[in-house]
Amino acid sequence: MIEKSLEYLDFPKVLEILRSYCATSKGKDLISLLRPSSDVGEIRSRLERTRALCETIRIHGKIPLEDISAVRAILRRLCKENSVLEPKEFLGIISFVDVCRAVQEYLRKARRKGTGTAPPYELDPLSDIYATIRRVINPEGFIEDTASPELARLRIELARLKERVKKRLEEIMQSETIGGVVQDFYITIRNGRYVIPVKPNFNQFFQGIVHDHSMTLKTSFVEPVEVVEMNNAINMLSSEIAEEERRILNKLTDLLRVQSERIEKNLKTMEEIDFFQALSLFSLEFDCVMPEVKEKGPIRIESALNPFIRLAKGEKAVPIDIILDEGKHAMIISGPNAGGKTVALKTIGLLVTMALSGLFIPAKGRPEIPLFSAVYAVVGDEQDIMSELSSFTSHMGIIRDIYGACRGRELVLIDEIGGNTDPQEASALACAIIDSFVEKGCKVVVTTHSNLLKAYGEGHEFAINVATAFDRESLTPLYFLEYGEVGLSNALETAKRLGIPEKIINRAYEYLGKAESLLSGLLLALKEERRQVEEERSELSRLKEDLREKVERIRGKKEELLRMLKERFEKKVKEVESELAEAKKEMVKAERASISRAEQRIRRLREELGIRKTTEEGIRPGDFVRIKVLDRREGHVVEEDADSYVVKIGGLMRRVRKDLVERVEGGEKKGEERLGVFVGKLRGDLNVRGMRVEEAIEEVERFVDRALALGMESVRILHGIGTGRLMNAIRNHLKAMPYVKGVRLDERNPGVTVVELR
Repeated sequence: MIEKSLEYLDFPKVLEILRSYCATSKGKDLISLLRPSSDVGEIRSRLERTRALCETIRIHGKIPLEDISAVRAILRRLCKENSVLEPKEFLGIISFVDVCRAVQEYLRKARRKGTGTAPPYELDPLSDIYATIRRVINPEGFIEDTASPELARLRIELARLKERVKKRLEEIMQSETIGGVVQDFYITIRNGRYVIPVKPNFNQFFQGIVHDHSMTLKTSFVEPVEVVEMNNAINMLSSEIAEEERRILNKLTDLLRVQSERIEKNLKTMEEIDFFQALSLFSLEFDCVMPEVKEKGPIRIESALNPFIRLAKGEKAVPIDIILDEGKHAMIISGPNAGGKTVALKTIGLLVTMALSGLFIPAKGRPEIPLFSAVYAVVGDEQDIMSELSSFTSHMGIIRDIYGACRGRELVLIDEIGGNTDPQEASALACAIIDSFVEKGCKVVVTTHSNLLKAYGEGHEFAINVATAFDRESLTPLYFLEYGEVGLSNALETAKRLGIPEKIINRAYEYLGKAESLLSGLLLALKEERRQVEEERSELSRLKEDLREKVERIRGKKEELLRMLKERFEKKVKEVESELAEAKKEMVKAERASISRAEQRIRRLREELGIRKTTEEGIRPGDFVRIKVLDRREGHVVEEDADSYVVKIGGLMRRVRKDLVERVEGGEKKGEERLGVFVGKLRGDLNVRGMRVEEAIEEVERFVDRALALGMESVRILHGIGTGRLMNAIRNHLKAMPYVKGVRLDERNPGVTVVELR
């Protein structure tokens, strides 16, 4: 039943179009196996991979795939244990590798250009296989001399022997003895042996073996007995060469057999790429979009197009909107003949089937498709003359089989349900059939002319009437769908406008009967009433939208006003804060000026009186101090710890106990020194990094003098590397000093010079 339904919906024709985009026979086979799936994960995976490849092809063009079907036959040959591939088959593998490389390069460029959607296919470059075959077989399919030393030797020997035979045959033809019987001066091959063309009476002049005659029998192709042995040798060498070539091909086949899994993996990847490229090219050609397949939900397809209507009508094809909400389980499509009912039904079934098969569908937006366990369709006249079944009997038989197969969650589509029999009985039967399918949990879409079925659609909450639009003035179908409407068949009106005599039309109305006429009238009245309700609803929606816009405008004005007030307030606060800050600055300036004037006055008085105040309290780094010992020298405090100060006196650093230091008021205060020189108990290191050359040399001389006085044998000068100017100046100066024994760079640190003292 499934396959028959797919035929009704033209799904095999869609697959045939898809197959036309394939480059490989395997890709075509995979397309042929496409069927609706009940696994939503599988469907979404196929859709997502198609989406990624569509995006890549849209940006970078078609993937450079070629027909690689011959490779599968080669792989089958490799599976046979003692098979040996022919040179052309190896060339087939070479061509396959070339295609793989082209595809891999295409994918690499797509990823490098950052599309973000490049498919995650990976291909083995098979470089070793490619190189191995190329070393043995050239592009023309000829085994290279370098394939083996033995082959090279045999071919050289054969070439030499052939030259000897040709040379001897030329000598024979040029000899005066047989010159008269030579028909033409050339050498040829017959039966694998070198021969010369002579007249039939040649045996009067020399002995030879006839291998062939010309068509006129005027020329005999003869092998002189003098070259028989050489020809035999040529044949033997040729056999040995053939055997060696066979051995080489056998070895190469064995190597390839070991790597067959890698080739098979690449082949499967290429066939998969071919399959998805076919789906992508179809999607791009037919302006398809990716549907969203859910476990359950409504059918919503905006601007749906049957692909075959598009092929037939091109840009003139009219799209339809397909809507079947989750709470609706039956759609009853009605309308005049040739109004598009059957096309609409087939479009619904075909697009749902395509989506469930993981295919993009020709529509707009993001279509929503619920997951159906199966799609069944009954379309067209099923009369079977051979089985002596009428159209109605065959029709009912198919519906019976579908009903028996349904277990719930199926989509059932029936064209002209209950046709080809008594209208009243058929209509009642059709209503019962819809009821039964709905009770099983199916979604049902039917087409009909029956007024009873139209009334059924109006009277059941789970059903919806849909009319195919029709222009009453021109009596032409418009092909789109009108939801919530009933379509009138308009058979009598159409006949009247086509020129059927009025007498016949009036008689037809009499036969139509009052009940049927009344039902049609009620349906028309209901349609008109619904139209008025829709207009009122539309007007109400418009008024509601206007009110919403007014509320939004008022809300926007309110927010704008609040924003402006907030800005003004913040601006005023900033102004006040700015004024306060300025006032505070003025006060601070005034206080500082007053304090400064007082300090200056005190300093002048002390200078006039010659008083320098000393104190041991509150000494900080940067203060000018006097050391109570060491001739009461003065200097600046550089560093402080728990019980001592580091004092800079001249160019030297001294660590002095706190009780031996007193601060000198009025002395010159210094901030942080750019650089200090520190010698703690003269440990042998002097740091002059960052000093000027003259300043550094002065410190070096002073440091060396102290080291000599203390009896030190060596000291280290830390000058750094930098441009080398300071380092070279210090080293040259040290070398000139008479009490310096030697100067060398520190082995572990080239920025340090070690000075050996005398």
